[in-house]
Amino acid sequence: VRFLRRIVLPGDVCVDVGANLGYFSVPLSRLVGPAGRVYAVEPVATFRKVLRANVRRFGHPDRVAVLPVALGPDDHAEVQLATAQVNGIARHGMTQVVDDASQAAGLTHAATMRRPDTLFAHLDRLDFLKMDIEGFETTVMPLFADLLAAHCPVLEIEAGSEASVGTLRALIEPLGYQTCILHENGLVPLDEAAQRGV
Repeated sequence: VRFLRRIVLPGDVCVDVGANLGYFSVPLSRLVGPAGRVYAVEPVATFRKVLRANVRRFGHPDRVAVLPVALGPDDHAEVQLATAQVNGIARHGMTQVVDDASQAAGLTHAATMRRPDTLFAHLDRLDFLKMDIEGFETTVMPLFADLLAAHCPVLEIEAGSEASVGTLRALIEPLGYQTCILHENGLVPLDEAAQRGV
């Protein structure tokens, strides 16, 4: 989050996928200014309630559109998500789409799925895309391909595994992206980071 002010400018349009409690949406709402917009995608109703409260208290609610959907390939399908519990405490940062909610451990939530390429087709610009969706990123990112090609937003993606990193690189690098990690106060190309042991 401390690095956002170096990449998000007044007037920018940002999409926060897996907005959760607003850790990114709140500062984004400040950085985009009155002419900017933040689309906070959060499928879990309980988290949305806290997200909206945090944006009201600490950010700019007039700049944030909270979208109550899960992103994925099946437009308007009903899906199930599960939030892990550890020692009886819900780990809100560990919510995943599941195939069978009856077999899931922890709390379960129903949501409607939307394709990002249709949900965001109206955007005239897209400057920053953050995604933290617990392993589902390799399913959702390809659905952003046309938007990436059209707008070339800065991407911040939490990859769930080394396999996810490889899949994401294969998708975005042909579009002109360089894959980096944030180390200390700057971006380091991923291949260089691996050589340096960063």
